[in-house]
Amino acid sequence: MTSTTHTPGTQSARSGVSNGAPNGATGNTAEVADRLSAAAEAALAGADPGVGLAVQRGMDALTVLARRMLASALRRMGAFSTPGERSRPESLADRLGVVTEHRRLFDTVLGILVTAGMLRRDGDELVADHPLRELGESDVDAMVAGIAGEFGGTGPTARLVRRCLDAYPEVLTGRRGISDVMFADDAIAQQDNRDDTPGSPDHGAVTAAVVAEYLRSRMTGAESASVVELGAGAGGVTTTVLPALAPWGGRVRYLCADSSAEAVEQARQRLCGAGDGVDFAVLDVSTPSPGLPQGETDVLLAANVLHSAGDIDAALAGAAALLRPGGLLVLTEAVSAPEPLVMVLGLSAHWWATGGEGRLPGSPLLSSDQWRAALGRAGFEQVRVHPLPPGVDEDDAPEAVLVAIRAVPAAAPAAKPDSTSASSAQTPAAVPTERTTRPTEAARAATERASGTAGAASPAPEQPATRARTRPSPSTADTGGPIAIVGLSVRFPGAPDARRYWDLLVSNRVAIGEIPASRWDWREYYTPEPQGMDVVRKSHSRWGGFLDGFDEFDAGFFGMTEQEVRNTDPQQRIFLQECWTALEDAGYSPHGLDPAVRAATGVFAGASKLGFDRLGPDRGVDLPRTSFGDMVNRVSYHLDLGGPSKPVDTACSSALVALHEAVESLRSGECTMALVGGVNLYLHPSTYAELGAVKMLSNLPECPAFGIGGNGIVPGEGVGVVVLKRLADAQRDRDHVRAVVLGSAVNHNGRTVGFTSPNPRRQAEVIGAALRRADVDPATVSYLETTVNGTEIGDAVEMTAVTQVFGGRADAEGEFRIGSVKPNIGHGEASSGMAQLAKVVLALGERTFPPTRVPAEVNPAIDLATLPFELSAEPAPWEPPVVGGQPQPRRAGITGIGAGGVNAHVVVEQAPDSTAEPGTGPALFVLSARTPDRLAASADNWIAYLRANPGLDLVRVAYTSQVGREPMRHRVALVADSVTEIADKLARWRSGDTTVAEVGEAKRPASAVRAERAKGRPLTELARVWAAGGMIAWASLYPQGRPMRLGGLPTYPFESTGYWVDPPAARNGGPTTSTVDALDAGSAGAAEPTAAPAADARQSELAEPTVNRSGVGSPGEGGYPLLDLAGAVTGADGTVTVTGGVSLSAQPWLRDHLVNGRVLLAGTAIVDLVGRAGEVAGTGRIAELTLHAPLDLTSGAPVALRVVLGPAEPD
Repeated sequence: MTSTTHTPGTQSARSGVSNGAPNGATGNTAEVADRLSAAAEAALAGADPGVGLAVQRGMDALTVLARRMLASALRRMGAFSTPGERSRPESLADRLGVVTEHRRLFDTVLGILVTAGMLRRDGDELVADHPLRELGESDVDAMVAGIAGEFGGTGPTARLVRRCLDAYPEVLTGRRGISDVMFADDAIAQQDNRDDTPGSPDHGAVTAAVVAEYLRSRMTGAESASVVELGAGAGGVTTTVLPALAPWGGRVRYLCADSSAEAVEQARQRLCGAGDGVDFAVLDVSTPSPGLPQGETDVLLAANVLHSAGDIDAALAGAAALLRPGGLLVLTEAVSAPEPLVMVLGLSAHWWATGGEGRLPGSPLLSSDQWRAALGRAGFEQVRVHPLPPGVDEDDAPEAVLVAIRAVPAAAPAAKPDSTSASSAQTPAAVPTERTTRPTEAARAATERASGTAGAASPAPEQPATRARTRPSPSTADTGGPIAIVGLSVRFPGAPDARRYWDLLVSNRVAIGEIPASRWDWREYYTPEPQGMDVVRKSHSRWGGFLDGFDEFDAGFFGMTEQEVRNTDPQQRIFLQECWTALEDAGYSPHGLDPAVRAATGVFAGASKLGFDRLGPDRGVDLPRTSFGDMVNRVSYHLDLGGPSKPVDTACSSALVALHEAVESLRSGECTMALVGGVNLYLHPSTYAELGAVKMLSNLPECPAFGIGGNGIVPGEGVGVVVLKRLADAQRDRDHVRAVVLGSAVNHNGRTVGFTSPNPRRQAEVIGAALRRADVDPATVSYLETTVNGTEIGDAVEMTAVTQVFGGRADAEGEFRIGSVKPNIGHGEASSGMAQLAKVVLALGERTFPPTRVPAEVNPAIDLATLPFELSAEPAPWEPPVVGGQPQPRRAGITGIGAGGVNAHVVVEQAPDSTAEPGTGPALFVLSARTPDRLAASADNWIAYLRANPGLDLVRVAYTSQVGREPMRHRVALVADSVTEIADKLARWRSGDTTVAEVGEAKRPASAVRAERAKGRPLTELARVWAAGGMIAWASLYPQGRPMRLGGLPTYPFESTGYWVDPPAARNGGPTTSTVDALDAGSAGAAEPTAAPAADARQSELAEPTVNRSGVGSPGEGGYPLLDLAGAVTGADGTVTVTGGVSLSAQPWLRDHLVNGRVLLAGTAIVDLVGRAGEVAGTGRIAELTLHAPLDLTSGAPVALRVVLGPAEPD
């Protein structure tokens, strides 16, 4: 018999899977599977994905603890007590007296210590380079209490693991039985009930929802149906499934079955009141039962049962034989074997009764992928996996519900299948399976149908056992098509955010001025015509567009020490903060992303400017970190993003090339979401000198774009980040789409007359390639944002390429404009592409053509008469053009040209019209921050914004505040009927009225708090719960469907602590010759300046270097967390002694620095605390620091610190 394969988007050869009853099937198996997945997701909709993350983190912490307790237990048994001790595992077991029944466990736990780095293998021997450490009882008490406190749900498991490992010396040697160890109290019962809290749906709820959805279609044409549960109700699904069958009364028969007669009798007694529709039977699924007709069961349930079968293939083949073609199998199984679980359950002989090939190492369990393969071999298809708890990544899930459908024969007979047909289903042809992650496949399929992508032919599937394993992605079904820009955050000269950037652009203001004294004294490094050595140390420009607050950073927010911050290039710091802000602008909480999305989120960024590495200790920089790789990797690290992390340096086209890379990554399916940006800062005079030396720097205080007189660029600073998703995904996820990228292209000039010389042909080619990829007629592009920067030759060459591509709009009507942002903010080099893109995105949103500063005299090499775009200094409404008699969307092209020859072009279109209906109140608005000060600042920002925008959709504002902002420690929540009321209540709260809002403080991290369901509960009650530190399953607040996120709302107000030490000239109020800068400080003869440098308004008030003394990384609000600096004591011999202490309880963030399973105090922290102590003695500089041994904090015990400083000893 041939099995027909079914995949989403393909039509089955038979639309029915009838078992003889009319309309007994629910449609083709792909459609059935989609509906069942949607039902499962609906059951999970009220859960917070943070629960899954908390479980993962809790298990990670418990694993570290369990390894240490395991090592301690073996040390107490006499194992590996001396340095370099070695032994064969079997010899060690003999010497320690390990009994035969525990030998497999003993071998397994030795392997765990090898994985942990506490032992190593040398041939067939195990070697301990260092003795295993025995832990004191108080140490273990403290560590277990710490885990229970931080990860509440992990507490019972931690106590059980601790009890079992404490008993290892007696149990492994046969002196004590396992029953009184494992079942000494109700720890396991506590574990079994851990998911009964509101907002934490378990496998029973998912199973009930799937079964009900399946029978809802089945029973429309069938008179009766049958459900068989294997395991006699012990799996915990009976009590949730039976109520779900109530709508069909006695038409659905429910059979509780087990291979053990004793278990069946226990189930009969337990379920005696379940009703007449429940039967009981002894049944071994691996053996055909004469009392149960083969091939007639509609639904088969098995919760934590089938993994115990000695032969998984035989058990699943038996299950397939019980089901009719198209019948439903729902399994619940543990799908991972974390080390603490193995250490505990491995004490049971039952744990080792099965196992081996096709199962997880050291356990009888199967992973999700192993279940997929086994189900495929047994004749099941459309396998969908729903990991639990909600939000956990499938690869790390402790448990999963697997839903599968018995394959439908290609030509099933009308009569009931006989034993031959049943057995033939056990060896099917290739059967497709799928990895299912949230958002649901059903939603994805609906999106595909809406966009016309469904129904494409699919290649023949591979055998499940050999199918290539890929990481799940919410959108692998449709990787082509447009890319949505869903988030935007920028900082440019004169514009600290996107709103003020648009204000600057539309008013056509200029933010170019003299180099601020806080960067360097331009009078020392400026000369109108550099000659001799001045060519490499001075420049002929003193102008540029500079960022205010470029050095400000919220170190505590990102858990960085002051020393680490000072040594990190400010470009990296502001890019990190901008990425966070862009995600919030998109309506996403950075750490609340779905695990599958987080694992496939990439970071792409353009950067090309060095200079920070040339600053020295006098400027607060000891070990500068300037790598462009660090810049993107730091974002991936802090936000826990698992996609590509790629820096791009193609000079002035860097940001647009990074955008192109991200678009390609999204379309290939490599990424699900991408953060794309560019950054550019001028931190050292060498950056200007280098531009001047290669004749790329203008000597003018303005950028005459499209004009004459320009002989180079006017430099400009900036940082910008956009968040990208596939448009289909963004629409499915109800994101706020700002604009759409239709196509992009990149090429190179090739060989020209000079390395930095442009090539009009190649520029035209890259524009044409982008238009082709976008499938866009050039005549429909109504705005062009150019690279034009005031260099006469370069501007003319670019306009030649533009005319070549866009000329000849004979049948076009409307206004077509061209522009350049360079005259407003300067040329941002690696960040300029973000300035261009942000300008276009904002203009599309405002439906306004932005103006361009038109020069007094246009470059005569640019033929305005033939140029197919208009140059205008005034803004104008951006009306859709009409081409060939048809209205066209608003579209724009953006060109980037790199000095080394890399060209890029991007085609952008207006966002699709939103179909969201305005919501009505009341609504729950929430706000939080890391500190009370930041909470107040955030509230002030929201008050101003909401009062300026009273027409915003109340429900979208509230929903975005709920899901689009990180829940932090200090909180305020309120219920309002309008946006205006939100602003008014926040203002009253800021004025001291505590009756208008719920205010509180979260005592535990959000990831360690289980979410509560919101459905049916008053908003005022939910406000109290959330403000007090609780978590709400926000999706359950919207049973009719989630609202759309809203972009452009206020984002987190980072602490603005400065980490820049001004050059001496700025500190002392006048120009001096620098002895720190890496340029030739001994060279004399700086040209007399024509004017004094403009004072930087922010920095000129500072008489001393700005030094952060906020206790970086400390949970407290002030003071250095490791040393008592105020209590320093000076001895009679002149030495200064500073004392302090460190412990994991007082500084829990130190746990993040793990090396081979041990918590070590980071070397940077030691450097920082020595430097802090040195400042007390009048010197903060460390010439040399030798660490003889790491400071091990793993035990959790407090460690006293003492730093003694005295005069330097003679060499």
